[in-house]
This record gives sequence, structure tokens and C-alpha cells, in this order.
Amino acid sequence: MKLCRELVNFFNSSTQAVKKLHSKQVQGRELHLIQDVTTRWWSTYAMLQRLIRLKPYLCLLENEGEVDFTNLSNSQWIIVEDLASLLKPFMILQKTLEGHAYVTISLVPYMIYKMRKGLVDAID
Repeated sequence: MKLCRELVNFFNSSTQAVKKLHSKQVQGRELHLIQDVTTRWWSTYAMLQRLIRLKPYLCLLENEGEVDFTNLSNSQWIIVEDLASLLKPFMILQKTLEGHAYVTISLVPYMIYKMRKGLVDAID
């Protein structure tokens, strides 16, 4: 996680690096890396998902040597992907339970079931 945060911090603090990252994203809209925050732990999931989405562009920048940064190794990318799949059920649970337009207490048993099922699926 430390390396992921360092990578995101590097791109968030360097406008030149962000411009070069955006220049590699030729299809669709330009995506930024997302920094996780301690007050919303599901933001860690969002950060990991965005890293995974931008992985090809980060690898391309690293291979071309246009930006001086330390990318994740292949084994670290595998850990990021596994961790993202483990955090997904928790993210869904928290996002659902922080709703304001509906009663959330009645959803707790169902959400626990879904979280457990999501974790079992992630392990398989």
C-alpha cells in the first residue's frame, strides 16, 4: 500500500507527470489517479481500482522513460489486484449503508450475507 500511495502522490504532485499520463490515454476521457483518505476507507478500493485501470499507461510511461518514477513490479500488481477484489464487498457494503434516502438498518442482514459471499468469491 505504501508504494501505491507513493505512486499516486508522485502523479498528484507533478503537473508534468499528469500531462504525460493524460497524453497516453488516447481513448475515452482522461483519468487521474485517486488518493485514498483515512476518513473513507472505501477510497482505498477506489485508489486500487484506478491504479489497475491506468496500469497499461503507467507501464508505457515507465518503459519509455518519459517520467522518472518507480512503478510497481509484476508481483506487486498481482497483490494490488487481489487486494482490490477483497476490498470490493466492503466498499459495496459501506456505500449502501451510508445512504440517506432509505432505511439502512433493515439491509444489515442482507449486506452481511452479500459481504460474506463476496469474500468467498474473492478467495476462489
